[in-house]
Amino acid sequence: MPRDEVVELLHPWEPPGAEAAELVAELEVEVAAGHPLYDRHCRAVARRVDRHEVLFATSGADPRVFVVTLTRSGKREPLPQPEAIAFPSLGDWFTELRRTAR
Repeated sequence: MPRDEVVELLHPWEPPGAEAAELVAELEVEVAAGHPLYDRHCRAVARRVDRHEVLFATSGADPRVFVVTLTRSGKREPLPQPEAIAFPSLGDWFTELRRTAR
């Protein structure tokens, strides 16, 4: 996902702010080998204020965005945890967000 791709977030989503690095660190702790985000470079794009869901963008050969439900356990999770839903792009995620917000 290009860094300059921007969408207006809808409540309850907000930018991760100063918590972005902590969210990425928690993701790296929780994902095990075999998880779609294992060993992938991710950055936190948005977070839900009412749940432990975070929107992560990946880079590399197959850039996508994932809504991940972090367990916040501070430990490696058994597959398929943490739950991750993939979208081809930030725009596709936002289209789905608007569709389900109705």
